[in-house]
Amino acid sequence: MRNLFNVNNNKWYGLAAVPAAQTHRADRLKNEIAPFPLLTGSKVFGDWVQILGSTDTPLVQGRLLFDLNQILVTVTDSTSPFIIQIIACAEADITAKLSAESFDEFVYISTEGGIINLKRPKILSGTKVWARACCINQSAKNISFYFGLQEFDI
Repeated sequence: MRNLFNVNNNKWYGLAAVPAAQTHRADRLKNEIAPFPLLTGSKVFGDWVQILGSTDTPLVQGRLLFDLNQILVTVTDSTSPFIIQIIACAEADITAKLSAESFDEFVYISTEGGIINLKRPKILSGTKVWARACCINQSAKNISFYFGLQEFDI
C-alpha cells in the first residue's frame, strides 16, 4: 500500500555523507544527503548494499528497537518492475538468512510513486540492514531510495 503522508514520528535517512565501514551508513535526511543507490545484476539480483550501520541506531538514546517501515523511491532508469529485498543481520549471516527466507521483499514500478509502507518486525538497535534489487527481464538497472524508521523503547 502506498500513501503520501505519515504521522508515526518517523525519521528519514539517506546515504551517509561520510560512511564508516559497517558502523555508519545512514544520515538523517537533510540538504545534500543522497538516496541509497542499488544496481541490479544481469536479470538477477545485484550486490547487497548496506543501508544501516551498527551505530546508526538508536537515534534516541535508550531506544532498544526500530522498525524500518517506509521506502521512498527517488529515481529508476526502467519502467519494468523492480524487486527489492531487505535483510537485517551481520554480513556473515546473509546467506543463512536468505536460505531461511528471513528477509523482506517488495515490488516497485516507477509509474506508481509515493511512499511504500512496509510491515516488518521490530529489530534490535545496532543491527545492520542491507538491500539489493533485481529488475525483471532487465540488466544493470538503477533504483535509488530513502527510508523511514521508527524507534521504540520496548
